[in-house]
Amino acid sequence: MKFPFIVSLILIGIVGSYANQSKLKNYPRPALEENAPGLDKTACVALDAAARICQGLIDDDNGGAKVIVQRSDETVGEWKSEVFLGDATDFKVFSGDLDNDGQIELIVANRTAVSNGMGVNYWTLAILPFPVGAEELQPVQFQTEDFSVSAMFVPRRRSGGFDILTTDWETLPIKNPGNRTALYFVGRWSSYQNGTLTPIDRPILVRRYLFIFERERLKNINNKNDNYSGFNSPAVEKRDVEPLTNLFVEAETEATAEDVIFNVNSENPAVSFNIFVRTSAGETSVLTYSANAGEPENTFDFIGDFALRRLYPKGYLPDLKGKTVKLTNYAASKNEPLLSRVLWLTN
Repeated sequence: MKFPFIVSLILIGIVGSYANQSKLKNYPRPALEENAPGLDKTACVALDAAARICQGLIDDDNGGAKVIVQRSDETVGEWKSEVFLGDATDFKVFSGDLDNDGQIELIVANRTAVSNGMGVNYWTLAILPFPVGAEELQPVQFQTEDFSVSAMFVPRRRSGGFDILTTDWETLPIKNPGNRTALYFVGRWSSYQNGTLTPIDRPILVRRYLFIFERERLKNINNKNDNYSGFNSPAVEKRDVEPLTNLFVEAETEATAEDVIFNVNSENPAVSFNIFVRTSAGETSVLTYSANAGEPENTFDFIGDFALRRLYPKGYLPDLKGKTVKLTNYAASKNEPLLSRVLWLTN
């Protein structure tokens, strides 16, 4: 009769250990404090007894903002940010072992804008090591839309750590290929490992924005439910194929061994960055990341792994030097407006 009791204790220990590792730590809301050096309207979150993270406005021509990480009043990391309506308090801080290497990562989620009409919330996320050391820190940054921490950071039950689900609102054909389109909520998976993000081959989540979805979403927004996810519904599709690759290819530049990225220039990669490419003709062309690709023709809104047929999160800048590329324009059908432009990495 002792054995069932012992087994039960073991199972409780295992479940308890998993529960402790399956959620991110949530820090208190930012509080307004005296301005940090070089910042105005500063809001801070205490990370431990010696470290804090602050966001504040900076005095420049663009009305920008900056995030700084301090330990013992010394700044050990900083990066440019954007704030919505000048509210420096509008960010969230979490921590957890994302890649199951025994080291904790700090996650900073910063709301940068809210759209008219639907009220889509735009967020920039930054991931950096924790605890904060004395060395200079540069975070991994990327973007997502309608952020929910419980839906975005999904624990891996077997290997530990978390998979990351980034979401975007996208116009896609109702029937592929076809000339009728609709609005969809799309979720794509990535993993974090040693300071990099990599797309992973998990089914892409897709849900069409119908009236029932609209009512459900607005109810949760009005109730300020930060854990709401639009994917908790039987209406969600799981697609093994990237939805954009089912679109009509309006134009495509073929990559050659000489079409090599040889320089990347960016002050705030989560917002915009330029890529310098040497073409097969020996000329230099400049490609620019923009969250909404369109005109001019050298802009793109996604970077993708062509072999995997998966996309990196928007705003994420992977290591591009020495990569060969091709730029693909996608539309719903022939003669239809451009929906997306992807910079595929082909090696």
